[in-house]
Amino acid sequence: MRYIRFINTILKLYPHRCIITETTNGGVKAMYSKNLDLKTEAKAAGVYLWQIADKLGMRDNEFSRKLRKELSAEKKAEIRAIIKELSEVK
Repeated sequence: MRYIRFINTILKLYPHRCIITETTNGGVKAMYSKNLDLKTEAKAAGVYLWQIADKLGMRDNEFSRKLRKELSAEKKAEIRAIIKELSEVK
């Protein structure tokens, strides 16, 4: 019961930056992430983050560091266009 209250509270506070997963011992954990929408879109499209970084002309570790802080709407739109382009190539 306390897990359900915990999950509901987290989802209300951070609906776009939270991943709820079940642990191996039957518990629940929440992971918070900036730019989670971009990461899930890339994963759903079958595009790796290193491929996006390559298109942006940077190394994958630089791109991962950039994703630690919330990106502007313009930058997100640019990355979404790259994800779409890379997913169509496959």
